[in-house]
Amino acid sequence: MTELEAHEMIRDALDGGLTDPNFFVWLNVIVEDSSAEADVIDLDDIVRSTDEWLGTLNPDARPEDGFDELVREYGPVSVRLRAGVWKPEARGRQHGHKVGPHVPVVAYWN
Repeated sequence: MTELEAHEMIRDALDGGLTDPNFFVWLNVIVEDSSAEADVIDLDDIVRSTDEWLGTLNPDARPEDGFDELVREYGPVSVRLRAGVWKPEARGRQHGHKVGPHVPVVAYWN
C-alpha cells in the first residue's frame, strides 16, 4: 500500500464518518513498509478516536501554536491528525469535506 492509497482510504473514512461540526482535520500518513496490506488500518478506530478527540477540544480556545496532534499507529502505518477550527459562522453544521489536504502534497513529487 502506498502513502497515497492509505491517505485516500483514511480521508474517505474520516470525511464520511466525522460528526463534530466545529472542526476539520489535516491528515498526514506515513507508510514505512509499502508491502503492508490495507486491512492493517482500523478505519473504524480512526474515525471513532478522531471524533472523540475533537469532542474534547474547545474551538473558541485554540492555542496560539495550534492543537496537539492525534497520532495513531497501525503497524507500519502512522496516522497524524491536526485539528483546524471552522470560522464561527461556519460552525454547527456539517461540511462535505472535513479532511485536508484532499491529496497529499507528496503525490506530486517525482
